[in-house]
Amino acid sequence: MIHYQPYKNKNFEAIEGLLYISSNRWAIKSVTATPYENTPGLLMNITQNYELIDSLWFPKELKTEIWFTGFRIGGSPLFANGETFLYDININKPDFKKSFNLFDTEVDLKSINKNDLLSLYRNTKDSQIDKNTYDLLDSIAKNSNFNKLMNITTSLMNGFIPLSIFNLPLSDILQYNVFENWRLGLGFVTNDKLSERFILDCSMGYGLGDKKWKYSIAGIAYPLKNFRWDIRLGYKFDINRLGQVTFQEQQLNLTAPENFWIYYLNKAEYLKSVFLTSNYFLNKKLLLSINFNKNQLSFYPDYYYGWKENNVFIFTDKYDYHAVELKLQWCGQTKRIKTPISIVFFNDIEAKNIYGYYRFTIDNTKKATHLFALKFQWLKKMNFSGRIGLDVEIGTIWGDPPISLTYSPISKYEFFAVSSPYTFQILTPNSFFASSFATAHLCYYSNKLRISRYSNPYFVPHLSFHIGNLNKGIQKHYNNPIPVADKGYWELGLNISNILQTPFYSIGIGAAYKLGAYKEKNWKNNTTILLVLDYPF
Repeated sequence: MIHYQPYKNKNFEAIEGLLYISSNRWAIKSVTATPYENTPGLLMNITQNYELIDSLWFPKELKTEIWFTGFRIGGSPLFANGETFLYDININKPDFKKSFNLFDTEVDLKSINKNDLLSLYRNTKDSQIDKNTYDLLDSIAKNSNFNKLMNITTSLMNGFIPLSIFNLPLSDILQYNVFENWRLGLGFVTNDKLSERFILDCSMGYGLGDKKWKYSIAGIAYPLKNFRWDIRLGYKFDINRLGQVTFQEQQLNLTAPENFWIYYLNKAEYLKSVFLTSNYFLNKKLLLSINFNKNQLSFYPDYYYGWKENNVFIFTDKYDYHAVELKLQWCGQTKRIKTPISIVFFNDIEAKNIYGYYRFTIDNTKKATHLFALKFQWLKKMNFSGRIGLDVEIGTIWGDPPISLTYSPISKYEFFAVSSPYTFQILTPNSFFASSFATAHLCYYSNKLRISRYSNPYFVPHLSFHIGNLNKGIQKHYNNPIPVADKGYWELGLNISNILQTPFYSIGIGAAYKLGAYKEKNWKNNTTILLVLDYPF
């Protein structure tokens, strides 16, 4: 038996535990592991046992025990226990065939409540003591409405309020950004109690600042039982960020730090859209998306776009166009879990994501444009020295679309602001537009400094860069000049995260400074002080 733990006073996340060595071939027979430093509100223990099979030691059993000390019921912490067993192990089987399933884990409450189905996967029969224990637990759950409580808790963790056959998204009830001020609304998404293969998604909201209603309705169908393919048909009227290039279609989590920039959005326009979208997983990592849409943009008041007829310039405040979008998304480390409520995505501590995007548009004057863009996300854990992350976007546009359909880097600025990773922190939204562009964000995440149970700070230096320009032959824009960053725009910053850590969130501080050709004379306009919010798990 060997006890292992990290060296004292070494500032990196590590584990400790026991190794049990067998004298037969001197291999690991069993291993236990726990975090060397406890996370507030969470305790964990993992045990993996091995068995000698065909002269090889092979993992046979995995046990996981988790104590949520921040959640207590009757004075005792919430406890989760998981056990995984492998049976009928055959090593190096020649006729083994690989199979593809989209989800790493799929939870079907209707199936797991059937004893006859579960009995097929039990390797041992339940004893009378086991049966009596299950009967007691079932009676406690029934009398205390435990299943109903767990259903509500699970829905809330996924951002929904359950109501019969509907789930009410919390994000539709209250939203905020500078342009709309507060948006009050309501929406619903049908759940598996109505149908698991068809979903109706509706929402409506009213902006107190711009005094306009926004609404959307969409039907989502899953033709295949394995949920690899979905078809969406819908209509929406909502605000649209100028210069928005969307590499991936997913519901924005407004409580995630990388989306905090949305709160600072101070300029937007309105978009009406009828769309038909199809998403298909070619394999577990590769997603193909095709989108057909008919749109009408209502331009922001200070922007003019038009064309020339008989030596007369015709301006318009609305732009009608059709678009075809083709997206290819490869996510090397992302795992998906299918629950009765939603499909949940889990990202690993490392990430390798590549997004390809092509967009074709044609307007009422038969003028066409083509967008070719590529996005690369990379997050790598360094040996004993933290993690390094890189986010790159490059692309070009053929044609002369309105600036609404060009590229503008995601940005925000206030002297005191909340940090938003992989975002320009000192750049007012829509400061630059480009039809050919390159944007890069580089971050380094140091290991944590173990100060106390409630303070484990780590350092995050970050560097951001953008360069871009508009096509030289543009004719339809009547704003002079349209801002571009053809000389290159730079930002350099440092965050100190996790200064105060609680079971639910952590707080830190940071700052960033503007560099290069677009640096201003007033130092305050080149600086931002950041509040860093994050989650410890």
